[in-house]
Amino acid sequence: MKISKLSAITITSALSLAVACNSDDVGVADTETETGSGDGDGDGDGDGDGDGDGDGDGDAEVGDGDGDGEGDGDGDAEGDGDGDGEPFPDGPYPNCGWNSGDSWYACGFTAENPQESISCGDVALQAGDPCPNSLTVVGCCDMNGDNWWCESGVMAFDACGNGGDGDGDGDGDGDGDGDGDGDGDGDGDGDGGDLVEIVLIDQNFDSLPSITGASNVNAFLEALPGWAFHNNNNARRVGVGAETFGAIYSYGASGDLDRALGGKAANATGAQGWGVCITNDTAADYQDITVAFVGEQWRDDNADAQALTFAYTTSATIAAELASATLVAAAGDDPTMAWFAVEELVFTSPVIGGSLALDGNADENRTALSHTIADLMLAPDEMLCIRWLDLNDPGTDHALAVDDLMVTAMTAG
Repeated sequence: MKISKLSAITITSALSLAVACNSDDVGVADTETETGSGDGDGDGDGDGDGDGDGDGDGDAEVGDGDGDGEGDGDGDAEGDGDGDGEPFPDGPYPNCGWNSGDSWYACGFTAENPQESISCGDVALQAGDPCPNSLTVVGCCDMNGDNWWCESGVMAFDACGNGGDGDGDGDGDGDGDGDGDGDGDGDGDGDGGDLVEIVLIDQNFDSLPSITGASNVNAFLEALPGWAFHNNNNARRVGVGAETFGAIYSYGASGDLDRALGGKAANATGAQGWGVCITNDTAADYQDITVAFVGEQWRDDNADAQALTFAYTTSATIAAELASATLVAAAGDDPTMAWFAVEELVFTSPVIGGSLALDGNADENRTALSHTIADLMLAPDEMLCIRWLDLNDPGTDHALAVDDLMVTAMTAG
């Protein structure tokens, strides 16, 4: 019965786990097996030696990852014994193939038996439904690489997944006919655990002052603890978009708690900016750091488009002096030495050509931006700083702001 296949898979998985737990592997590795060949008259056994270096990609079993696992082991390759010494060729699926020991298709294998079609074809597959004539206990693999077979008259299903089991133990499952030597090299990429998404910053700026008029530096610092601001005239204001005075602004309708952090640069302000730093206070790396925010335009004051640029740095020097002129320093090419610009997170004014206040919350005056900084990894105790730069552009400047900021990262769960 096909149920014996499930039992065998369970036992094999348990044995693989036992080997992995008693090895020096840190993660889970993907293994790649090689089949033996030879000449013989019946069933033969071959000896296989496998070494798992823990740093590759394999095709054989479920799992993949980015860990460090190292494993050494000895594998036994078992031949079918048809006497021709030739193994079955690899099929099109990375983890669904011919199980020579049980003579059916199953998860955890990659070979294709030319005498039994590996593809399930165009048959409508639904677990628990009556089996079509084309589906037997031999089974097949569907287009997603999952295993289907007929058991007790109804369709049964096993999700195989796309990776390899990669335990780095070097167990070679040789499918050679006759007397063959199986040489299973475990070339694995240790997983070290699943990654989970965590939120590093979730800021809507609604704590900023909301009564229109002049404000002060301390009011902004108290509203956004840990944030830094810089412009030459130290001006902080609450605005609705009608203002022409150069300053860093809390934008929104007067008295409305829905705020956005922005600025209107001028000769008095020079280049102005605002930003914040975060520290990785965990024991795991932060990777695939994603920054998402909404850029809003609160005033149109120029015939040309202008931009509010985004940059980041991992420089401890800049972090220590964030509230000084380092906040508006030019971006460079090395985030450990200077600000590193991210073009995908530049907010460009959507409205040009007039001289009027705008509602930054209106769809036509705002742009949602999001980008994953794939090559940025933050190790434990390292600091990441992000900032927006509002340059004093030629002519009168637009009023541009940031709202609904979200910064996330992937880390080991």
